[in-house]
Amino acid sequence: MTATGSACCALAVAALAAAGCTIEVQEWQVACGLISESTCRPVVNVALGNLGWRHPARPQGTITIDARGCPVEAAWPDWADPSQCWQVVIPLVPDGLQACMVIARRPELGGYGQVAGDEFGLPASRVPPQTRGCPT
Repeated sequence: MTATGSACCALAVAALAAAGCTIEVQEWQVACGLISESTCRPVVNVALGNLGWRHPARPQGTITIDARGCPVEAAWPDWADPSQCWQVVIPLVPDGLQACMVIARRPELGGYGQVAGDEFGLPASRVPPQTRGCPT
């Protein structure tokens, strides 16, 4: 392969890596970025399951997931691994609203669980109509 061919090949690989993957989870489009599908799918499933507690919250558009540091919490759950978290943002109907959840791995229990962000397990009457968002 020539130097030009190698450069073009490297550019194509870089472009594909930057674009990341998009998958479908429970009929919704999810932009996983550079997160593997084996992590992306179960993390987003937790967020969508927790969103199901809140009615009439309905996803719309593309759900995004990003790796992030875990929030500094005084009451960090015993079951959660604080070494890596993922932030899931779900656009909602009506336009302009979104749900944001921070998910961590549960090493001893298996799977993943929500450690911060919007709390959709609360009764709708106790949650303001706009998102509270994810902590930094």
